[in-house]
Amino acid sequence: MNIMTNIATGAAPADLTHARGLLNSGGEEGVKAMYNYLAQQGYTYPRLAGGLVDDTSLAGQAAINNLMEVAQQNGQTLTAAQIQSIEGAMANAYLSALESNYQNGNYAEVGYQQAWDFHSQVFDRGETAIPGAKARA
Repeated sequence: MNIMTNIATGAAPADLTHARGLLNSGGEEGVKAMYNYLAQQGYTYPRLAGGLVDDTSLAGQAAINNLMEVAQQNGQTLTAAQIQSIEGAMANAYLSALESNYQNGNYAEVGYQQAWDFHSQVFDRGETAIPGAKARA
């Protein structure tokens, strides 16, 4: 496999290093920049997630509305800061999954099970924990 192939079929180390730098640049803008970069490189997940973060997709709007509804059903009201924290944690978990794949010689986009796992982990831990919010099939 050619190490310089695009991210849709394989990621060169610099691709993910650059993506991590964008994410670490901070806040919602860093999350958006990372997703935009990876989408431009051929990843598919960032197209969906990026639409959620910048509120430009119907699927993203539905996901946020669902998250807020589940939180309310469990006695919580999510603030904009909490939603941004969840978005940042999700972006970090996604990029970590890609990095793990790469380290294991798997240069493909994350699969369904990996996406399920990191969504579930984000909703189950610490400041991003939302009782009742789980990844849904």
